[in-house]
Amino acid sequence: DIGVTGVQTCALPISAGVPTPMPKPLIDGPAPGSKVTPHALSTATPWKANVPSGKARWYTEEMPHYWEGDTGRNAMDVYLPPGYDSDTLRRYPVIYEVPYNSNMWTGGMDFFSVLTSLITSGELPPMIVIFVWADSPMYRDTECSNSYDGKMWFEKYMVETVIPRVDGEYRTIRTPLARTTMGASKGGYCAASLLTHHPELFGSAISFSGYYTAAAKSAQTAGTDLVFGQNLAYEKSQSPIRRLATIPAAERDMMFVVQCANPDEDFYGAEMKAFSDELMRTGVAQALLPSKLGHSWDAQRQMIPVALRLVAARQVRLGVFGEVG
Repeated sequence: DIGVTGVQTCALPISAGVPTPMPKPLIDGPAPGSKVTPHALSTATPWKANVPSGKARWYTEEMPHYWEGDTGRNAMDVYLPPGYDSDTLRRYPVIYEVPYNSNMWTGGMDFFSVLTSLITSGELPPMIVIFVWADSPMYRDTECSNSYDGKMWFEKYMVETVIPRVDGEYRTIRTPLARTTMGASKGGYCAASLLTHHPELFGSAISFSGYYTAAAKSAQTAGTDLVFGQNLAYEKSQSPIRRLATIPAAERDMMFVVQCANPDEDFYGAEMKAFSDELMRTGVAQALLPSKLGHSWDAQRQMIPVALRLVAARQVRLGVFGEVG
C-alpha cells in the first residue's frame, strides 16, 4: 500500500439517523504533503508488462444536444492512447472530463502531450479520455446537472447517451471501477456530482479546486443557483457532500476521490476540508493533494500525473487490470 506514516485526524460531523462507520485516519501519500486512506491503493504496476509506443490521436465527435428545442448540437472530444489502433485486444479505463472541451486543457497545460508521455514511459496505464462540453443555450453554467425546470438534462445525457456511446464505440473496460470523472473548478463540482449521483457507473473522481455544495455561495460561483431553480430542497438533493451518506455502503466501499486545492484558500480550501471530512465519515477512500498553486493551470500541470497515478493505484487495488494489488 502507498504510504505508511503521518496520521491526520479530522473533526467529524454526525448526521442524525445516518450510520457512521469507524473513520480511517489518513496517512502520508506519494506526493509531498499528500494524504491518502490507508490500504486503499496498490503499488503494483501491471500495465508495465505491456507499455505501448507510438502516437496518440484525438478528434471531436458530434453529439445530440441535451436541452429543450430542436436546435443545436453538442461536442465530445476523444483521446485514444498510443497503441490503441495496433493492440486490438486491449481494453482501457476511461476518464470523463467535464464540463470543458479539450481546447481548455491543451491550452492550459498541453494535456495530450503530457498524458502521452506518461503512458509511453510506463508511468500510467494507457487510457481513453472523453471531454464532454457542458454549455447549453438554456443555462451556460449547467453544473453538469438536470435543471429544476426540466429544460436541460446534462446528467441524464451523460448516463443515457455519452457512456453508452463510448462503451459502444471504443474498447473500454466496462465496469464502474474503470470509469473516472475529472474536472477543475466547476468541473470539480461536476466530477463529484456525477460520482455521487451514479456510483453504479463511476468509481473515482478527480477534483482540482472544486466545490461540493449545489448553488454554492461565493465570489467564484455567482449564478450557479439558477440551474437549480433557487429551490432549496432541490439544491440539497443535488449536493455531492449531502449525497455521500445516501449511497449504499457497498458502493461507497468501491469509491475513490482525489482532491487538489490550496488548503489556505477561503473557498476552495474550505470546500476541500469539508468534503474530505464527509468522505472520511462515510467511509469513502480518498487522497488529498494540497498545492499552494491553488486555482490555476500550474497546479493541474504539477498534480495531474500524481492524481491519475493515484486512480490507477486504486484500480489495481480493486482488480481493474486483472489482478488485485
